[in-house]
Amino acid sequence: MIDKEILLKAFATIREAILICSADGNINYTNSAMNRLFGYEKGELLGKYPSILNKGPRPELVTKEINSILELKGYWEGKINNKKKDGTGFISYARISALKDREGKIINFISTQHNITEQIKMEKILQESEEKYRKLCQSAMDGIYVISVDKGFEYVNPAVVKIFGYESEELCREDFDFFKLVHPNDQKLIRNRQKARIKGKRLPSRYEFRIITKDGDTKNIEVNTVLFGRKKEKILGVMRDITKHKKIEERLNLNQMMLEDSERELKSFSRKILAIREEEKKNLSTILHEELGDMAVGLSSYLASIEKDIKIHAFENAQETIEKSKSLLRKSISKLKKIAVDLRPPDLDILGLPGALNEYFLKFHEYVKLDIILQLNNYKKKASDKTEIAIYRIVQESFKNIIKHANANKAVLSLSSDEEAIILNISDDGRGFEVEKRSHKNSEQLGIRGMKEMAESLKGTFTINSAPGKGTKILVKLPAE
Repeated sequence: MIDKEILLKAFATIREAILICSADGNINYTNSAMNRLFGYEKGELLGKYPSILNKGPRPELVTKEINSILELKGYWEGKINNKKKDGTGFISYARISALKDREGKIINFISTQHNITEQIKMEKILQESEEKYRKLCQSAMDGIYVISVDKGFEYVNPAVVKIFGYESEELCREDFDFFKLVHPNDQKLIRNRQKARIKGKRLPSRYEFRIITKDGDTKNIEVNTVLFGRKKEKILGVMRDITKHKKIEERLNLNQMMLEDSERELKSFSRKILAIREEEKKNLSTILHEELGDMAVGLSSYLASIEKDIKIHAFENAQETIEKSKSLLRKSISKLKKIAVDLRPPDLDILGLPGALNEYFLKFHEYVKLDIILQLNNYKKKASDKTEIAIYRIVQESFKNIIKHANANKAVLSLSSDEEAIILNISDDGRGFEVEKRSHKNSEQLGIRGMKEMAESLKGTFTINSAPGKGTKILVKLPAE
């Protein structure tokens, strides 16, 4: 049997507070840790009753309750509200055991205690934090969930329920198959992540995949995850439905591609326009050079001949040469007028748009066999100079195409106006064409594209409808003001 003195020396070195009472309840031993815990000097508690350590209006009742349990079970443990010598209250966790002799008679009570006041405060703080966190999770717009690698969902907030369409009880069932939620095309991605996680590989915390809801809808979700638990066997995740964002992103990408295509087309179109302008300048320069050059050479020759004939009094020859000079001059002036009209039809300024179109088609009939019906009486409101020029050029380009490509017998041109718009309709009964296929032919695309660009530059619209064997219809609407 261990010597009592040896036991007491051992108790003195133990960090846990130890108190020993006699069978009648008087304190007959406290170790240094017990004295420090309650703020007493060595030996100061000896002979006192333990109830002086208890805080409360009736500490003797606490002692009585503890004693009754001790007599019944032989031990007691639990929390006790205690106080230090200076009256400072604290909570300790105590274990009390009854020591009995061989006959079963209680000879001593031994108690161990330690201060758990801070622990209780921390538990309370953690509990309050957990409550706040749960309330926050419940009201969060994003889905928050805890999932176990082995057991599936352990917790889901209402936002997760809304995303998947399943009730929380369904999702958190042990037999619920998580992979029934994952889109078939994305299951390989999720399984590969699982395998990599089991092997301990580091993975990006943020990733996206598609899910199938309870109603069978497909949704895109974004997930941010973090591993926790002793063996990193659980995942805390934040989930967000990004289906709308994905659709917007796809539309933006499509629009970006369309914009890039349009930019390429515009650059190509601009290059063609510049080439055509340079060609027009070249042709104009050539025509002017030839016409004016021929006229100058011809007139110079004729004038020299006239001068010679007059000197020798050959007046009849001089008169004949003068008539030739007049004829050459008339032809040259006529050609120069045609060039000027092509550059800017003067009839627009003198007769207005309907009159200019009438004059254009009177000359048109001189060299083209095409039945043309003009409906110009509904054009009541004079448009701006830019608008009328655009309409005139579109009419020129349209009828050039009809003559060149349509093989039509009849064409109808209708020009009308109201308070909001100038409306031009051109139709023919020609062979027609497939608009989509024609748009890939550069030379013809340029004519149609040019008319379209001209209309849109004035904030108007240009529409062309055609089909093989069904003729062609062009509708142009330009703002009246």
